[in-house]
Amino acid sequence: MNAGVFSVAPEESVDNAYREIIDKHYSGVPIVGPSAQVVGIVTVTDILRVPAEKRGSTPAEGVMTKSVVVVGSDESLLDAPNKIVSNNVGQLSVVERSSGSLVGIIKVTDAIRAYDNVVKGTSNTVTTESPGTRA
Repeated sequence: MNAGVFSVAPEESVDNAYREIIDKHYSGVPIVGPSAQVVGIVTVTDILRVPAEKRGSTPAEGVMTKSVVVVGSDESLLDAPNKIVSNNVGQLSVVERSSGSLVGIIKVTDAIRAYDNVVKGTSNTVTTESPGTRA
């Protein structure tokens, strides 16, 4: 899992979301509301639907996907690759089940490493670490 995750607030621009995706090498960026809960995700595909000249003035919430596939921080590592494959997504937001707060992101490469660790018997749960935040 990638902790130190950056997210974008719903009112931030699509351009800010795009910069986070490019800077962090993600396929999307979680959209996190005021109570730190994941309320959506903006992907590269979502961004490309917005004309370049409007990305600075279009809020992320206007283009975000609201049905986000998540994995709980207490779930088995095997749940992550299964959810990635069955939902055809490039990454999963990792949330604390009790609060729904974002604690990390699992990319496809993380899921492959996690599967390898389970096969080797070195781990069986998603590691919870503190996320980064935007100022």
